[in-house]
Amino acid sequence: MRIPFQKTQSIRYTDKGTLCTKSIQTEEWVTNHLLTLYLCKSGREHNLVLSTRLQKAVFLSQLQMRKDKCQGFAFDFFKYYYRPFSLELRSSLEFLVKSNCLESGNKRYKLTPDCQHLLDKFIDIFTRNRHQTNHIKLITKNIMTDDFDQMLDDVYQLENPLDPKLTIEETPLEMVLLVRDEMVHGKRTFKLTDNELEDLSMLLDPEFVDDMKVAHQSILEGNLTEWKPRKRLYNIVVPSSRVNIVLV
Repeated sequence: MRIPFQKTQSIRYTDKGTLCTKSIQTEEWVTNHLLTLYLCKSGREHNLVLSTRLQKAVFLSQLQMRKDKCQGFAFDFFKYYYRPFSLELRSSLEFLVKSNCLESGNKRYKLTPDCQHLLDKFIDIFTRNRHQTNHIKLITKNIMTDDFDQMLDDVYQLENPLDPKLTIEETPLEMVLLVRDEMVHGKRTFKLTDNELEDLSMLLDPEFVDDMKVAHQSILEGNLTEWKPRKRLYNIVVPSSRVNIVLV
């Protein structure tokens, strides 16, 4: 039996000291996380570990996807001191660290071995959605250079996507540069099967993963007879040596 999953996810981020909460579709939530991890993987050879560089790489990738009218990254970006910036992307990176997908230190990120295995397991998704992944590869290979200051200057001279009369440098602080709602209805959809969406919505959830580890250990010790995760509408019941998933 397939495990039911939540149709929406809540994302939390801080804006000027205020905690904000936004509800988005699980498909968009999974796509954002998955493509962020893919960018971290493809960008390792191009020094894309610094958080500022990651912000710019995602912005440029989303910009190219927008021009190509394909679904992919869906973040809100605005003009910040360090050029384009997304609060939701920052929250996503923090979440992926909590999920043990990324390791973080000194505002730098790298994939964990578990996450590398996860991406390898779902390699068909990236092959199927090559329009999106090709944009990411192009950014990490040809646009993002090892010269950090030059990279920032190049981004600064780009046109404001929402107001082409201005460059990003000329755009006032806090003005919006990219809007996530524009990315949700692209002509080229980001294709996920129902099973992939269900699996990833759980595997990227740190509470679910922690609960599964505890349940697995209890099963091995013969102590678990019933398990109810903190956020899901199902139980795991263990009769004899078998594990069954029972809807509640």
